[in-house]
Amino acid sequence: MIACVNKPKRAISKRSRSVPTYFGRYRLRWMPRIVQVELGVTDKQVAEQRLRKLIEDVEREHAGIVAPKAVLEGACRPVLEHLSQYCRYITARGRSAKYVRNVKMWVARPVRECGWETLRDITPASFMLWRSAQSAAPKTLNQYLGAANSCINWLKDAGRTMHNPLATVKPVETAGRERRVRRALTDDEVLRLLVASPRHRPVYLVALMTGLRRNELKELRWSDVDLDSARPVLRVRASTTKNKKAAVIPLRDDLVVELRAIRPASMGPDRRVFHRRIPRMPEFRADLKRAKIAGTDEQGRRVDFHALRHTLGTNLSRYGVAPRSAMEIMRHSDMRLTQRAYTDVSRLPLDEAMEKLPRWNLPAEKPSCETAEFCSKIPDISGHLVAFSGTIAGRKDASLRGAQPHGNPLESSVFEDSPTQKENSAGRIRTYNQSVNSRLLYH
Repeated sequence: MIACVNKPKRAISKRSRSVPTYFGRYRLRWMPRIVQVELGVTDKQVAEQRLRKLIEDVEREHAGIVAPKAVLEGACRPVLEHLSQYCRYITARGRSAKYVRNVKMWVARPVRECGWETLRDITPASFMLWRSAQSAAPKTLNQYLGAANSCINWLKDAGRTMHNPLATVKPVETAGRERRVRRALTDDEVLRLLVASPRHRPVYLVALMTGLRRNELKELRWSDVDLDSARPVLRVRASTTKNKKAAVIPLRDDLVVELRAIRPASMGPDRRVFHRRIPRMPEFRADLKRAKIAGTDEQGRRVDFHALRHTLGTNLSRYGVAPRSAMEIMRHSDMRLTQRAYTDVSRLPLDEAMEKLPRWNLPAEKPSCETAEFCSKIPDISGHLVAFSGTIAGRKDASLRGAQPHGNPLESSVFEDSPTQKENSAGRIRTYNQSVNSRLLYH
């Protein structure tokens, strides 16, 4: 272990002079290098005492006896101050201004309404109690939880807290409780929308055939579109995508013709493709109204701009595109997201799929049963059981009709038809008649 105090010398006016206050230098056995700290005193004994106290605190923190100094300081600072620093951190990482505003709102609201002044006040019980009193959609409640978890995890990575108190809180179940359910457009609805809105038709076509989101369309530049090569493609820059990954999407010939029609003769490399062409929601609703497309159907499913991306995912499934290829076109990292969230099951050709199943040509008439055996047990008056056996057939068994070797009156009486019962009695089963058969049993 190394521990000493000194006054280092510094060059002042081209002369080497000692600083007025003492500095401490120490290195414990697990430390890779020497640490130098300013003690801020001019007395050597006081400096040595401060250095010993500092080393004791470091050893206790390393042994886990006390919390680190950064944790103790972070626990006393206001939560909203931590939130402001977290928002600056995600802004520096390239998050959009809208996303940063949403995160600040998602975290600040439970902080204010739960009364969380410092990190010590955050508890799972207080958050779940606050969440149970909200009337927001389950997806929105999960966004509150996700934003709070991300902020606290960042504080944990920065060494300002030891654990995340909300890590044990489970998200709300969203299956079957969605309030905003989108639907895919039918082929006829797509045609009517493109005809009714010629100004926005290029935007709608690109969204329907590439799956670009609104912000990705807004940031698309002519330098990202290659229309003159043998294989026309559209390159999506990583800085504009949601998952921050670049992608190359092939373009079909009809879409290439549409883009060439709006391409200007002279343009710079940074000129946007859809400058002032992307419709806002009021304009999109007006286009739907002109195309006679209901914004909400009878099942409560909505049609918004993002529904164009859902239409692409549904069409990829409808026309038998391989799931792996569909996932690449949609730019998803999980195939389940493509097959479940971005596929409108009501638009799939389920009737045609059922017709593809094999058919079994059954015979027109059912085969007759010649020798089906039956057995019944009939209780008599005294509680004894007597077993009878016979055949279910259209004709009578000779062994039960009169060819009994010992002439058993019981069997011949039970199974023999009366003159009035012989008509329309083929194949019927004779039932037990207590008034007749009990007398025969004791004859």
